[in-house]
Amino acid sequence: MNKKGVIGIILLVCIYIFSGIPCPIKLVTGISCGGCGMTRAVKCLLSGDFGAAFHYHPLVLVFPVYFIILFYKNKIGEKTFKTITRIFLLLVFAVYFIRIFNPLDEVVTADIKDGIIYKMLHYAAERRFI
Repeated sequence: MNKKGVIGIILLVCIYIFSGIPCPIKLVTGISCGGCGMTRAVKCLLSGDFGAAFHYHPLVLVFPVYFIILFYKNKIGEKTFKTITRIFLLLVFAVYFIRIFNPLDEVVTADIKDGIIYKMLHYAAERRFI
């Protein structure tokens, strides 16, 4: 990915963060994604509330660091970049699985009945469309 692509992604993320749009994955499926809580975490981080930021997403500082690395990936070498990417993805998946299976975590949840897919299928079944 070139620098323009990275800058574009960062701009899209910033627009998403400040727009108030809900997570599209959770909206459709009812299941939180691996980045769930990141918007609230960034907002808390920007207002200086570090405790709340880490509550909403423990990797709130890891994502910006990874985007910086992504921006300079040509300068660090392909092998190093791939290793950093693998570590980053491992961290994201580990935190996600810990949070999704923690019944006390109110940020990351899984309730398919809240998802659009379930609601559409349920509506279709009630009306005998399927």
